[in-house]
Amino acid sequence: MTLEGVYGMQPALLPRSMVRLTLADKKLLWVGRPGVELLDFERHYRYENESLHRFPQHRDGTIDWTAVDSGLVLDEASTEFEVAMSRWLRLVGDRVVVIWSEVVVPSVMIAVDLFAELLADIAGTFAEFWVYSPDARVLVENTFAGQLTAARLPDNTSSSRTGARGSL
Repeated sequence: MTLEGVYGMQPALLPRSMVRLTLADKKLLWVGRPGVELLDFERHYRYENESLHRFPQHRDGTIDWTAVDSGLVLDEASTEFEVAMSRWLRLVGDRVVVIWSEVVVPSVMIAVDLFAELLADIAGTFAEFWVYSPDARVLVENTFAGQLTAARLPDNTSSSRTGARGSL
């Protein structure tokens, strides 16, 4: 099965503060709550390539920060996500994209003020995810090990990984 075929198939795994069930064409459908947009595969893929894939990565998909120019790193923390991210909100623009480590969960675009309100829900969803600000060109990584890193995107236009659409 292709990545595109499984992407976003489980929006029910998102925090309930982000999604709700609605009836459409006589079927139940998960939709984003006001201020939360569930991204289709094309937009997810674009934002993932613009952000996460601009950095060298370990085999598990996390960023290899030892191979990143230290001048790009804005801050690091090993505290709770909500604590660090509330300090880092000044680094991001008006909206952020949350990219989950689980490809079956759709990435979301969310206004930064609502994002700030939902920090605990976001941190409680998955142990590993990335927060990308397209406006500010900043990426925050939250790893399973509890390490948080905020960095500016590299200036180069090519990604460190081609990100070819492969099979699972």
